[in-house]
Order: sequence, then C-alpha cells, then structure tokens
Amino acid sequence: MNKFDSILQELKDLQSRLKTTANRLWTIKFSLSAARNEGPEGGDFLRRRLHKREREEQQEFERLVNRLNRVVSSHLDSSLIAFSSIEDVQTVASISRTIRYMHNSFAGESLLGQTWAKLNAALPAFSRN
Repeated sequence: MNKFDSILQELKDLQSRLKTTANRLWTIKFSLSAARNEGPEGGDFLRRRLHKREREEQQEFERLVNRLNRVVSSHLDSSLIAFSSIEDVQTVASISRTIRYMHNSFAGESLLGQTWAKLNAALPAFSRN
C-alpha cells in the first residue's frame, strides 16, 4: 500500500462516518420537530434527550470535519504531486472525487475546494471526472 492508498482509505473512512453522523443529525431534527408538534406537555424528557443527542452529534460532526481538514492539509497540501505509476494516478483521481463529494456534501470550506482544484490540475486530462 502506497502513500496515496492510505490517504484514500482514511478519506473513505471519514466520508462514511460523516455521512452516518449527518444522517443521525437529520433523524434527530425530524424527531425534535415531531416532538414540538405534540405540544408542550408530555414530551419534555424526550425533547431534552433529543437536544442532548443533537449537541453530541453536532460535536462529532465538527470533530470529523476538523480531522478531514487535518488529513487534507497534512497529506495533500503540497504543490507538487509525484506519480510513480498509473495506479498512483488512479488513486489520486479517486481521492479527488472523494474530496469533491465531501466538499459538496458536508464541508464547503475553501481548504477542500482548493485541494480539489490542485489535485484536479495535477491529474492528466483522461483521469479527471
């Protein structure tokens, strides 16, 4: 396994965990909305519990986005990307697609956009998507 493969694996893991956390946040938000519609009586414990879970999931989401930014800045911030094989090119193309997906879905931060643009510019035209 080369450097790019390990980066791709870490990004895929982060993508999966971000997706799971985002889905849990949406489920909690829908549950909170339903609890509000029930009225002020009865569901106080449920609402408090849902608010607590929402804060916990939001903190987890932010932690994962911070980790994503650390991975990108520590491994992909170089202005020079050296490919030693066609597999490296394919792996970096996969990294680029993964970063684009996460940028569009979870973290529209400029660091991810800049990294995606750098990776995309470094790739040969036939491997971009």
